[in-house]
Amino acid sequence: MLTLLEQVELPKSYLDKKITELSGGEKQRVALIRNVIFLPEVLLLDEVTAGLDEKSKRIVNQWLLRLNQEQNITLIRVTHDTEEITQSTVVKKIVAGRLEEGQ
Repeated sequence: MLTLLEQVELPKSYLDKKITELSGGEKQRVALIRNVIFLPEVLLLDEVTAGLDEKSKRIVNQWLLRLNQEQNITLIRVTHDTEEITQSTVVKKIVAGRLEEGQ
């Protein structure tokens, strides 16, 4: 668990913090850690960085990229963030209820 905290740039002391003491970005990072304690093959993420400040968004995006590259976890991301879209290797769009190729 400690290694996961370090990967999302949270100190060891966060193991003892109450959820009410965490910022929105910190809560989001803790929630993401919870989903990879037992490594999944696929991680489905719905607007995972929406509402985060730029620093938290950078931390989350870099960590997810490492999970994909180093742990071979497939990421399926629902996002409206153009930066996250440009980082993707495959993009699909839903237009008027139909699935279309992106980019």
